Amino acid sequence: MPEWQNAKYGMYLHAPYNRDFTNAMKELVPPDERKWENDKKAWWISDAWIDDVDVLLKDHYEDYEGI
Repeated sequence: MPEWQNAKYGMYLHAPYNRDFTNAMKELVPPDERKWENDKKAWWISDAWIDDVDVLLKDHYEDYEGI
């Protein structure tokens, strides 16, 4: 189940790997507004894109209800 965690200037997204979600998120969110943090195993997402990514999560993870 995807989970959000507060971060500086955005949030970290911890989610099970889903290729379709990852591709959709990369198409939507510009590269300078997202970053894979390998040590945290999470995506950092800029504050400006959190609501849009939350919608994608609802589309790609059945049990996810949103922030």
